[in-house]
Amino acid sequence: MSQTTLAPEPVARRRIDLLAFGPLDRLSRSSFFPLVLQVAVLLLFAAALYDGFFGTDVSSENLLTWGAFTIFFWPVILATLVLLGRAWCAVCPIGTIAAIANRFTLGLRWPRLLSNLSLSLIAFVLVLWMIRPVTEFDTVPSQTAWFFLTVATAAAATGLLFSGRVFCRHVCPISAHLAVISLVAPVSLESAPTSGLRSGPSLDVPRAQAVEACRGCTGHPCTRGTAEREGCAWGLYPAVMGAMNRYCSLCLKCVKNCPAPGTIKAVVSWPFSRLWKVSQPRPGEAFSILILMAIFLFHMAWGHGTRMPTFVHDAAPNVLPFLSAEDAMYVSVEVIGLVTMIGLYSALAVLSSKMLHARFRAVFPLFAFAYLPLVVFRALGYLTQDVLRSGGRWVTFALNQMGVSIYLDPELFGSFSDPIFEGTTYNVYAALLTVPILLGLLVAAYAAYRIARSLVADNGTACRLAAPHIALMLVIVLALYEFPYLVGYKIIGAPGLLYG
Repeated sequence: MSQTTLAPEPVARRRIDLLAFGPLDRLSRSSFFPLVLQVAVLLLFAAALYDGFFGTDVSSENLLTWGAFTIFFWPVILATLVLLGRAWCAVCPIGTIAAIANRFTLGLRWPRLLSNLSLSLIAFVLVLWMIRPVTEFDTVPSQTAWFFLTVATAAAATGLLFSGRVFCRHVCPISAHLAVISLVAPVSLESAPTSGLRSGPSLDVPRAQAVEACRGCTGHPCTRGTAEREGCAWGLYPAVMGAMNRYCSLCLKCVKNCPAPGTIKAVVSWPFSRLWKVSQPRPGEAFSILILMAIFLFHMAWGHGTRMPTFVHDAAPNVLPFLSAEDAMYVSVEVIGLVTMIGLYSALAVLSSKMLHARFRAVFPLFAFAYLPLVVFRALGYLTQDVLRSGGRWVTFALNQMGVSIYLDPELFGSFSDPIFEGTTYNVYAALLTVPILLGLLVAAYAAYRIARSLVADNGTACRLAAPHIALMLVIVLALYEFPYLVGYKIIGAPGLLYG
């Protein structure tokens, strides 16, 4: 691989430290955080599991199915990810079960060959993406209960066998996606100052050096723990992780253990700004992002009603006769989406490697992070639409679970079903599926440029390097995503070969 000219190191800027705020600093050092939240969420999980086994068979009225697949995967996970990164992992009941089991561990070492995102991605694709819709275990409370009980058992078993947070880091079906999406959050833990860290996704990343306060520390209690308190369960070293962090759950054990108060800070930066500061990006992370794009773009645009292309609707049941017609169409859309995303992105990765005179494997993961805003903005739009459509039903269900009998209109904030344009069915709900992703397109294009700028020294070369990826983003958003929506909402027509 030839030597790549790096962009000049940016001047360190003064950034906000949340832990400089008194109440948050006291909370970070409290022995009750996050313990109280962990216990509360674990008890809630136990109650939901009981309801799954012995409660109503109606999924929309069962605490487990409703809570897990309506509330957990949308408001809870998405909101915490875009604001606080992997903060949910600090209180996740599955993680708590694994942590309890880990206190009695045999201390075996997890195989190095499996110390990547592969198992997590395989588990996600097979279980949550492909098998879940076909078996519909997310709509049958007893099956949902067995699923979560199995996951909890697997977490406990790995905790008993291996040291460290093995299940959460390497096996959990959503760990790989949490790792990449957490990078859009504006809050991260870092040692101060960070000006000595090189954090661009360049092909030549210098070895990170610990800051001065950490170089004088011999015991490293932030990572290794003390006699009174365990260290970081993820095995992270705050002195050098900087923007490389994909696993920090903001449990703040490192802050409690640090002998030099103020060294570790909860830094606030611009949202999405860490996407072009990711050092040592990995192929598994790129595949994770491409899978998310296949779900949030292809599936959401092609996988419903009139937006499904005619050739998929007609051919899928014949190609996959062992599945029902509906399941065959669902699986076909997912496979087409995934193959298309990986194929198109890989082709551009080859082009980028030629432009940089670098190996394909080194270049492949670099620009994948630029596509992440498309996924995040699309998901936020979907969440907003869901809240407007079903917010009243969510509140009604939650109050009923607490013994308060009350009924609220599902569309708690008013109806937005009336067409915006005469002669179409395009309404506010539809706009929430299309407008956010156009905003995401702007952020994604800028991220592509910033990543390119971290690889080369001049703006012209950076623009040429980013241009193919920006062009692909336009194709994905306008042709593969927006076009089906425009057809589905009767804004434009389409040939019968595409949409009947």
